[in-house]
Amino acid sequence: MVKRTLVSSCLAFALFVLPVSSFAASSQSIEPSSSKEALSEYLKAVQAQDVDKVASLVIDKRFSNDEEEKKGYKEMLKYKRDQFNKLEILEESNVSADEVKYVVSVSAKDGSEENMPLTTKKVNGNWRVVITPDDQTKDPKYKKVKEATEKEDVKADIQLSPEVFQAVSEDKDAPSAKPNVLGLDEL
Repeated sequence: MVKRTLVSSCLAFALFVLPVSSFAASSQSIEPSSSKEALSEYLKAVQAQDVDKVASLVIDKRFSNDEEEKKGYKEMLKYKRDQFNKLEILEESNVSADEVKYVVSVSAKDGSEENMPLTTKKVNGNWRVVITPDDQTKDPKYKKVKEATEKEDVKADIQLSPEVFQAVSEDKDAPSAKPNVLGLDEL
């Protein structure tokens, strides 16, 4: 009788507990296993305007913390220039085992099209898209394919370099030195 109870308990565990725990594990966020997967997941999250997913897949050096980063993304996504219809990986080049550079074709809802250079790096064993405050349009791989057909009054430009932001922030008398330098105070 004890043997039968033990076998029944093991069978019940195998039939009910293992599938539930496997389901729970599969519904959690899984780290991208490759550079291309990280970039693809990032691009899908950007297109879906999933700010939390985007933030989980990037190291964005334009922001000093996660809260500022998410606010910045929410602000950017208000504008059609940062809402994308189509994203396509055009080019891939391995820099090292832990760094890969890509060129991505970006078609925005404002009608503009660009070929945008993006970099992925393996950081602490995980692949991430790395965004720096450098002006990406100065990269030789950047190409403006088509101008925007819809013009917008953009109030925020997060491409402000840390040096410029610091200099403006320290000048307390300058009108642009208010906390809304990046246009994030309206969130």
